Amino acid sequence: MSELPPKYRILVIDGEFPISSSITLCLEGKNFLLTSVENAGEGLRALEQQNFEVVICDQAMPHESTGALIAAIKSRTPPVPIILVTTQGGGAVDITPYDAFLPQPFTTTQLVLAIEDLLPLDALPPSA
Repeated sequence: MSELPPKYRILVIDGEFPISSSITLCLEGKNFLLTSVENAGEGLRALEQQNFEVVICDQAMPHESTGALIAAIKSRTPPVPIILVTTQGGGAVDITPYDAFLPQPFTTTQLVLAIEDLLPLDALPPSA
C-alpha cells in the first residue's frame, strides 16, 4: 500500500463570501486542507492555533488593517508565505509585502501554481 502525500494547510482570509467560496471550490479535491475565515482577527487566531504552509488573503478588508495582518504573519518564525488575491489592478496595489499576487479573476491552475511555487521544494511530491 502506497503512502498518500501530505496535505498542505492553507488559510484563506477574505470577508467576501463569493471570493472565499470560489477559492475553496478551486482547491477542493487538491492536496490541501483549507481553513477559511472572514477577517484579520479570525485569521490571526487561526494562525495561533495551527501552522499553515500558505495564507491567501484579500487586501481590502472592511474596518481592518490589512497591513497589520501582513506584518503579524510575516513576524512569525518561520514566516508564512502570503498570496494576495484582489479585484484591484496590480498597478493600484502595493504588492511588496506579498509573496505572490493573483488578480481576479484567476484560474484554478494559476492558484495551484502560485501555492506550489511558495511551498518548500522538499514539501512537494516528486514529479512523475
